[in-house]
Amino acid sequence: MINNAETSLVRSLRIALIADAEYCCPSWIPIVLEKAKAHGRLTTKRVYGDFDAPGMAPWKGREINRLLLNEGFEKRMTTRYCTRKNSSDLAIAIGAMDIFHGELADELWLIGGDRDYAQLAFRFQEDNFPFRVFGPSNTSPHLRAVCTSFEEINYQSSLAAATNVSSSPKTPQLRLKDEPPIASRTGKISYLHFFGTYGFVKQDNGGADLFFHSSELIKCEFSDLKYWEAVSYEIGTNSRGPCAISLRLHSSGTEIGPKNMAHHTHAVS
Repeated sequence: MINNAETSLVRSLRIALIADAEYCCPSWIPIVLEKAKAHGRLTTKRVYGDFDAPGMAPWKGREINRLLLNEGFEKRMTTRYCTRKNSSDLAIAIGAMDIFHGELADELWLIGGDRDYAQLAFRFQEDNFPFRVFGPSNTSPHLRAVCTSFEEINYQSSLAAATNVSSSPKTPQLRLKDEPPIASRTGKISYLHFFGTYGFVKQDNGGADLFFHSSELIKCEFSDLKYWEAVSYEIGTNSRGPCAISLRLHSSGTEIGPKNMAHHTHAVS
């Protein structure tokens, strides 16, 4: 009887699942989706983002769109009306409060680690409304502390899920087979995307600049990075070739080179 009662309670728990497409990888969706189905009943499933913005191509892939369609996700377009602004954060906050005040769910689950959601977490905390966050290793400690629970999405589980989702520069990266598992290289930041999602590293040992995604930053945030600042990293690979993973600020590095890079551009295609 107790087991039946617990099962009934789980099935009756309504969960609203929201994903910030500008701060998470497509391969994270099936990971959290599986956890949510085991935890309760999904009543709201949404993905927010400016899907026409640079770097959002992974969310246009056939596999991820088939998954979203089959699972009943709603893609909400949040167009940026000016540069250097992210409208998804505000749209998600509005949508979350509508769910809360409309009593459309018993818990809200967010896929993403933007520290701006800390204020949303504080608001839900006041009313004892469960707000669970799933994000990368560089998720703000502040957000981790104020949400009901935080679960880091590790790269092993992401890579397993990525077999059913089209790969991209934003998806978790694989190490090259001929690279030592803990091989660390050094370089300098040669480009920073103004939306704060990705950049490029100029390698000290020569070769083409390497792409890196903000989810690969360790013990620092994208806002901490500066042009021509020294960093260390490991070599990985994605659908476009080699890339930088596990990137961190180099302890002995100093910022050198041009100071004003406002008009600096870098080919991503």
